[in-house]
Amino acid sequence: MMTSEVDNLSLLRTKLHRPRVTGDLVLRPRLQKRLDRQCDRPLTLIVAPTGFGKTTLAASWLERCDHPNAWLTLDSGDDDLIRFVGSFSAAIRTMFPDSMLNTLALLRAAGRQPPLDALTHSLLNELDQLEPPFVLVLDDCHNIQQVEVYHLLGELLRHPPRALHLMLLSRSDPPLPLTALRARGLATEIRTHELRFTAEETAAFLQRLGVPADEATVRSLMARLEGWPAGIRLAVLSSRQRGSHDLLSSPKVGGLPYLMDYLLTEVLEGQPPAIQDYLLRTAVLERFCAPLCEAVYSCPDEKTSSSQAESPPEVQGCEMSGQTFLEWLEVGDLFVVPLDDRREWYRYHHFFQQLLRKQLQRRCRPDEIAAIHARASAWFAQEGLIGEAIEHALAAGDELAAAQLVEENARALLDEDRWPLLEKRLFELSDELIQQRPHLLLAKAWIAYFHAVPAAIPPLLETLEALLDTVEDEDAQSLQGEVDFFWGHHWYWQGQFDRSLERLERALERIPKSYRVARSIALVFWSLAAQASGQKREVIRRLQRMRYSRRSLAPPFRLRVLGTPVLVHMLSGELPQAAQAVLEYQDFADQQGNLYGQSWALYVQAHCHYGWGDLEQAARYFALAVEKRYALYTRAAVDSLSGLALSYHLLGREAEAAAALDLLLDFARERTDLVAMVVARSCQARLALLRGDLAAASGWLRTAELPAEPVVMFLWLEIPHITQCRVLVAQGTAASLREAEEKLARYQQASEAQHNTRQLLDILPLQALVYHKQGDADRALDTLGKAVRLAEPGGWVRPFVEPGPVMAALLRQVRRRGVAPDFVDRLVAAFPAEVRARLGSATPILEPLTRREKEVLALLAQRLSNKEIAAQLGISAGTVRQHTHTIYQKLDVKGRRQAVDKALALGILFPARESSGRLFLTA
Repeated sequence: MMTSEVDNLSLLRTKLHRPRVTGDLVLRPRLQKRLDRQCDRPLTLIVAPTGFGKTTLAASWLERCDHPNAWLTLDSGDDDLIRFVGSFSAAIRTMFPDSMLNTLALLRAAGRQPPLDALTHSLLNELDQLEPPFVLVLDDCHNIQQVEVYHLLGELLRHPPRALHLMLLSRSDPPLPLTALRARGLATEIRTHELRFTAEETAAFLQRLGVPADEATVRSLMARLEGWPAGIRLAVLSSRQRGSHDLLSSPKVGGLPYLMDYLLTEVLEGQPPAIQDYLLRTAVLERFCAPLCEAVYSCPDEKTSSSQAESPPEVQGCEMSGQTFLEWLEVGDLFVVPLDDRREWYRYHHFFQQLLRKQLQRRCRPDEIAAIHARASAWFAQEGLIGEAIEHALAAGDELAAAQLVEENARALLDEDRWPLLEKRLFELSDELIQQRPHLLLAKAWIAYFHAVPAAIPPLLETLEALLDTVEDEDAQSLQGEVDFFWGHHWYWQGQFDRSLERLERALERIPKSYRVARSIALVFWSLAAQASGQKREVIRRLQRMRYSRRSLAPPFRLRVLGTPVLVHMLSGELPQAAQAVLEYQDFADQQGNLYGQSWALYVQAHCHYGWGDLEQAARYFALAVEKRYALYTRAAVDSLSGLALSYHLLGREAEAAAALDLLLDFARERTDLVAMVVARSCQARLALLRGDLAAASGWLRTAELPAEPVVMFLWLEIPHITQCRVLVAQGTAASLREAEEKLARYQQASEAQHNTRQLLDILPLQALVYHKQGDADRALDTLGKAVRLAEPGGWVRPFVEPGPVMAALLRQVRRRGVAPDFVDRLVAAFPAEVRARLGSATPILEPLTRREKEVLALLAQRLSNKEIAAQLGISAGTVRQHTHTIYQKLDVKGRRQAVDKALALGILFPARESSGRLFLTA
């Protein structure tokens, strides 16, 4: 269940409690029947100013409603899409306890706030599965201002779930498409003029309040109060204070607002001073209970007045308890609303609270009001209700106290993986204050980490380290441990693994064991840095010891302990081990309902099947991961979408590949993430290359604004700088091959130094292709043989098939060298049948072709005449005839067509196409 940021759920429960119908209820059959008749519509909207009985009408109707129903009172804390959906889902779960699981998991998942459309889609799907018909009341909708919340509600009403009847109570029209809803007959509306008491209802109300309801009194009230129920009640209270039922005999005052102020003054002055003091001071509270009332109550300095002396002993002076005050409120009918069945929590009627606050501002100095907020903050903090504690500290003007509350509770929020709430609290504090407090700077570093903005972290650490001398020794130790982690994280991505390991080992020594999230993430990066330093076996042994000897690990820690071997095996190129390890990780993620863990497991399984060349399974798992893409970190989600588009294309499912590519581009734009967009465009170019559209791929290469070359390529499937090399190799000019050779050499050196076998398996085959096109056959075969030996233990297939038919021919030559013959046969078998057919009849040439002979051969493939070839190459037709004769001899063929076919099979010619559709030479 989504709650406020505390374990104590009492405050949330008060929001989910349907207000109790009081004994003075006036039955309003005309309105009740309207609600009965139109309950099959998806929306009922009740709009009127405060005090007109919106809540009473809805609550009394629900008491006699046969359908399951729930209530949610919205406050300013719900004016946030995530908090709103969480509260909304919690209300639904009071009726259907096992519902809304996917939506709640999406709210808790890693990364940034899920897009509005994703939340809406999830909410609609889950609501549509519920039955029987049910009613959900959202009270105080005027507290919601955020456009996204109303967009979500608008979508729910445009495509209403079959069982849902939504009732919105508000002081003003919500920004919903009301005109369209009215036109479709989907909305019932009850407004102020219908909620006003009629003369008959006014008379009935007076009788229930114990006041004579003669015709003159009713007529007078109707004239002055216009059927306003709350005003009538206040007038009755005022008359009781004067001991007269002449409700409006007081001096004439102005309009209705002035009359209300006047009546409230009379009501207040008629109360004992202790009650007045309680009333005014508790007016700052949105909800209150007896202990909280006592906490904010301030004993007046004045001596006991005569009115107080005449009061019952239990309400005299400062001895009155909070419970006595609450009982006095209920007995005196002073506009108090119970918020739970146990009658522990209450709130004032909104209009009454507004009037009380005005009186408080008139009677108390600002510093006195600030002191009340400060006492409220201290009480909420003591009870663990941190959100309310911070709000009252800020209302008291004590930002320092608010900052201390954030510091004291940041750890709990991090350890429960509820960092978005921590981010919200930090946002309420000034940056100037944050810059002066080490714990708040550390919290900002964690937020930057979870948002995957590593560049923002080092400046925070530098400021923090300058403040460490101001921190107590024990506290400084743990702070330094987390600083060590962040520097270790920084140096890992800089490829400085010795520095990274040193910092991460110190982090694991210094971070307290109770800091579960910090220690578990430090362990992940220690494992990655150690693996990159060649210590894979030690990493796996350490993780296995933790896995088997500490089964009591907290779920977030255990999930990371189970997931880290998956990363290590993937980076080491060990697909079978990664696929096995991810199953246990996935099982635990399923048990915990951890949507991020579930989606990451799907991505890893898809990646494994893609590497093995099992494209059907790869597409299936990538599609499942893409469904949960908003739970993944953005980079992993983009990689999943890239893998899906590639898999569909390779399966020949072009329409689905195009749709996946469109989804990838839309997702990258939606995330407003530069890296995501670069990767998406890179995948688009890679697909163009696979389709033989070199012009489109080259166009991307000319215009792409690639970031700096990554120091660590990690395990991603789509890496723009490697795709850049794919295009350069396909272009096949001397300059492009030289550029590809230089880049690939750097990537190879870095990946070998980092023990990143995963990326080496993409880099080495491309290098072999470059050397082959440059005419360096021995180097090409040596490099390809190295790649085959690296790939065989993990069963990698796709890196060898993607470069095209020439790779099949090169693999055959590697096999003749005795390199992994069985595995090479498996690799060759993965090529299309037409490639294998050409390859089967091809024998290697004894003498390689010269560059001029290759140029002639390429033009032969374009079906040019000897004269046309001569014109293009600037040689004579006779020289062309000599070259063709030599080519036929070297290839052991008898004509042009046979020469072209055999050149294709041997990888001398490549089946890439120009826009004209003709073959051309890329070597």
